[in-house]
Amino acid sequence: MRHLYFNWVRLFALAGVALVGVASCGDDGGGTALAPELFGTWDLESIEADAMSADCPGEIELSDTEAVSCGTEATTFNADGTFFEIETTDELGAPYDWRSEGTWATQGNTLSLTYRQEGPDAGNLQPINPPESQSGTWSVAGDTLTISGTSPFPPFGSVTGTLQKQ
Repeated sequence: MRHLYFNWVRLFALAGVALVGVASCGDDGGGTALAPELFGTWDLESIEADAMSADCPGEIELSDTEAVSCGTEATTFNADGTFFEIETTDELGAPYDWRSEGTWATQGNTLSLTYRQEGPDAGNLQPINPPESQSGTWSVAGDTLTISGTSPFPPFGSVTGTLQKQ
């Protein structure tokens, strides 16, 4: 089965969206800025693809050979333009937290992230060279954040993640 793991922002890296210089702390009249409504920590609650949805952790089987899945994940957007993401995974046979850090910015309804380092814990992060940049569209309604992007891999098409503010 071909499987796409839905790490809500890394999915957009697969879409081949590369951004340069996305982090900025001010709005230059059309440039990047930080959206205060994103400040804080958000938990990935569910995903949607091909008119089907799954709670996280979970999986959407698109066919006998294709699936999209999600895990337990929390992302914190800081007011200084940095973010960190903690994903609980058991890829090595026992649960552990994988941490990723970088910078973020918005331009209109586009959320752009640049991953700069990652590792199994905050004290042992390794640089990502070159940094990975990606973007997706976003919207906030109350304490719910929705992020959508398009995968280049048929039949995955558009995949949407819904996150809840802690």
